[in-house]
Amino acid sequence: MRKRPIKKSFYLSNSEFETLKKRSFDVGLSVSDYLRSLIENVVPREKPDKEFYNEIKNLRLIGNNLNQLTKYVNTTGILRERDILKTIELINTFVYKLQEKYLSKEKFIVVIETK
Repeated sequence: MRKRPIKKSFYLSNSEFETLKKRSFDVGLSVSDYLRSLIENVVPREKPDKEFYNEIKNLRLIGNNLNQLTKYVNTTGILRERDILKTIELINTFVYKLQEKYLSKEKFIVVIETK
């Protein structure tokens, strides 16, 4: 048996239907799922753009660098300054790019000090 046994039909103008299709596409839902979420008083957010996913990828790469650095230090007991400085530079660059993109010029800049 169907999960949702009640079927409803209604009429929309061409512009209303185009708006509904565009909004459901923008949030990555089918028209039915989009309407159901609105019925539940949930207004879905638009899918992030490709830049968002690139930024998440860069953050993961920084995390991987930190994990590799930590594993190396735990295994060998040797802490290499150049690796730490390289990772700090990656983090600073990443934070700076995010701030440049999302914060106004009047906002502060966060920098991780090396010494």
